Amino acid sequence: MGQSLTDLTRRMSNAQTLEEERSLLEDLTSLEADIEMIIAATSYRFSANQAYKSIVEDRLIRLRENRIEDRQMLSRYLERRFQPAMNACDSLSTRLETLSSHVTRATQILMRVLT
Repeated sequence: MGQSLTDLTRRMSNAQTLEEERSLLEDLTSLEADIEMIIAATSYRFSANQAYKSIVEDRLIRLRENRIEDRQMLSRYLERRFQPAMNACDSLSTRLETLSSHVTRATQILMRVLT
């Protein structure tokens, strides 16, 4: 989708006819709808992910674990395995929102040209 947006904005700068600009607007609108559909389908899961992350972090704090010689602490284990997954979800959610904003801006620019 990011590449599609890049291609569309490149086409925007080269558009010379009203028909090309209308076609671009249709393509941007379609891309925007696709992105918003994905955001709508995933936002609940990403919110649940954040809630779960908070619960896990809270429980780890409440454990007040102590180091046992030659044993890995649970918090360290989760830091190495759980946190990267949580970060990936956060990153994807942010990327989708950013992409949505960029498509919206490109659409607004094209709408100004068409009016």
